[in-house]
Amino acid sequence: MGNLVKLFTVMVVTGIIIEEIKKEDGVERWTGKSLGFVPYDLRPPALSKIKESYWDTSSNEVFSGKVSGIGWAINFAALRKLLSYLK
Repeated sequence: MGNLVKLFTVMVVTGIIIEEIKKEDGVERWTGKSLGFVPYDLRPPALSKIKESYWDTSSNEVFSGKVSGIGWAINFAALRKLLSYLK
């Protein structure tokens, strides 16, 4: 299983590099989707971006593409709402 995770990680990082090389001038850099579905945002995050990614009370989505880094962010506000419905 560990080798499969390593292979997927290499594929995602390679996808990011390819996406960035293909971008035209004037297009926002270091943000997008690798392999067509893994979100990434490698720009330095602002505090407001971190809050928006991990505590967005206006959204019911638990997994958000608004991430700082690679992958999905967990919206803990939506998770809290979901868990409160399960009680």
